[in-house]
Amino acid sequence: MADDAVVKITGLAELQKSLAALPARIEANVVRGALKAGAQVMVEEAKRQVPVRSGQLRDSIHVSSRITKRTGKVTGNVVARARHAHLVEFGTAAHWIKPKSRKSLFVAGLLRAVVSHPGARPRPFMRPALDRGWQPAIDRFAEYADKRVAKEIEKARKG
Repeated sequence: MADDAVVKITGLAELQKSLAALPARIEANVVRGALKAGAQVMVEEAKRQVPVRSGQLRDSIHVSSRITKRTGKVTGNVVARARHAHLVEFGTAAHWIKPKSRKSLFVAGLLRAVVSHPGARPRPFMRPALDRGWQPAIDRFAEYADKRVAKEIEKARKG
């Protein structure tokens, strides 16, 4: 992808202080859960924006997250796994379609050795989801983290 969008959240000193009081494993799980909660806002917005034909593209949009073992860095991504997602988002240029394993293609009732495709205009759905959903995503991240940190601190006090 040529233009990856990364949103970094800074200025959450209180959250960092609370997380520091927790064991590293629980801290990573809290951040991971908060990332998923925030990214889910983007998923919902992208699914709302995607041009639907079969629903395959819409259904392929989801959140993936992981924790890097060596550094403890938690990352979250909103991805569209459909093979044609990038073609819808960015469009295609005019191009020729040639058969791969045959001598000709059957198009509109005729056999053709090659077909001219006019291209497709871009129909972005991921970028508008980011543009519209970044603030609600950050709000949901903070809300989730606040509730979960309080819950984990309470558990630690009881245990």
